[in-house]
Amino acid sequence: MKSRIFLSVLSVILMFILVSEISFAGLLYPQREALRRMEWSLSDVEKKLNNGVDKKEAGYLLKTVNSIENRFKKARFPGDNERVKKVAKRIESAKARLEAIAGNNSSENTSSEKISNTNTQLTETAKTIKKGPKANSLANSSGSSKLLYPQREKLRRLEGTMKTVEEKLEKAKRQIESSDLLRAYPDPYVDETLKQMEERIKAGDLPMDNPQVKDLLKRIDAAKKMSAKLKEEAAPKISAFKKGVDIRNYPEFYNDLKRLAMWKKAYGSAVFGAGTPEQIKETIRLRKEADNIAAYVNKRTHEYKPLIVANTKEGHQYVVYQTQFAKHFRKFMAKETQFLNSALSRISSDVSMARKMIARAKKGRNVRFFDGGVKQFLTKAERELMLFEGLAGKDDPEVKKATLMVNQARAEAKEARKVLEKEILASNKPPADLYQGGDRKALLEKIRTQWKKNNPNDEILEIRIPYKEWRRKVGWSWNGADSSWEKYDRQYLQFAVVVKTNDEVATIYPAFINRDNLKGTERIVASHKSTYEIRKVLLKNL
Repeated sequence: MKSRIFLSVLSVILMFILVSEISFAGLLYPQREALRRMEWSLSDVEKKLNNGVDKKEAGYLLKTVNSIENRFKKARFPGDNERVKKVAKRIESAKARLEAIAGNNSSENTSSEKISNTNTQLTETAKTIKKGPKANSLANSSGSSKLLYPQREKLRRLEGTMKTVEEKLEKAKRQIESSDLLRAYPDPYVDETLKQMEERIKAGDLPMDNPQVKDLLKRIDAAKKMSAKLKEEAAPKISAFKKGVDIRNYPEFYNDLKRLAMWKKAYGSAVFGAGTPEQIKETIRLRKEADNIAAYVNKRTHEYKPLIVANTKEGHQYVVYQTQFAKHFRKFMAKETQFLNSALSRISSDVSMARKMIARAKKGRNVRFFDGGVKQFLTKAERELMLFEGLAGKDDPEVKKATLMVNQARAEAKEARKVLEKEILASNKPPADLYQGGDRKALLEKIRTQWKKNNPNDEILEIRIPYKEWRRKVGWSWNGADSSWEKYDRQYLQFAVVVKTNDEVATIYPAFINRDNLKGTERIVASHKSTYEIRKVLLKNL
């Protein structure tokens, strides 16, 4: 039973092979192999078509069928072979179906006309199998404006390129209209693409009287005109960009970096509270100039925009400096707000503590309190008031309240000092003598000479320098008359001039040498009048 089944199956296979080989009759071995590969490829295409394809997939499959057709032509199969005829019909059918799906019909043909044209081309192709390569030409020898399949394919590709070019031009137009500066023309290859398209159209294989071809040429001409207009509009913006990235066009650039660095440091180190008188004056000055500084930085940032947009080395450098400055500037303004909101309560607290210390000093007749707690809290209140008044103005209601509190505490301390005058005098010490610079002797002589000139009757016992070095200030100040920033570089050194008052007591006066390093000038302050502390000491304590 099993042997009979096996023989039956074997006979069917042999019959299939025999029929298959008979269908190849008249074909050489290379032609048979080529035809088999074409059949396999067509089967794959037909399977996908039967399962359903979209327009994009149809376009890809159409390229595959075109490739099969080209190989079919080159193989020069004999026209009387039935299997060859079937392949030719399958190619014809597949192309017609795919072209209908892909929508490659020309403006003057309907889908049915297109399929008819395709059928005609394949019929002509089949004829060339018998007639030979001379008859295998798709050229429209009649001069008609209708396009053959290869011409339609070429036109389709050109129209696709044209659509891309038009999209690029629209994008370039938007970019040019919305930009003040342009690094370069947005798409420099558009003109070359249009030129190549025009050359391909006029190469001779497309009929110039065809409506689609005419329309494409009109679109190319319009695109060329649009490109020329856009280039004209872009030229000044490109020129402005090139000028904008040349650092030589910004003579103040490096000075501005120095200004930003100095302002960053100044605003970052500003003191809000009980700093030294110099620190408080600097904080007040910085606040008064804050609006001018902010306006100047904003103006410069706008001017340096080309450098920043182009991401040049200088542009990056400026952004770093400006960002760091802005960070400290914002913190300064926030600290000012916090100080102004709490200044009155802080001063009130300091005054309260100072008055408690005064009371304890009087009760215990302890003079150490005056150079300790009384001085500490009263000095803190006075300096906070100095800053409060400098920022809010002396007419501010809260500033007036704080001023009254500090004045009352100061008067109370003065009265207490009179009660303990002898004890205080006995405890006072002269300031330290710290400066040891090479010009020490010359500086002391300058102070001595100026003091004697201003105060000829004084007997100078000695002159001390309580600082180890000069105090220096470097920065930029706003010149309202010229609407510009002026750099300053100043330094000063304080002296203590000890003058004999009587046989037991000496008075210590402050004196100063102030220098302007940029102007090369020097001013000496040496007189009895001073806003700084003047103290008395016993001669035996010198």
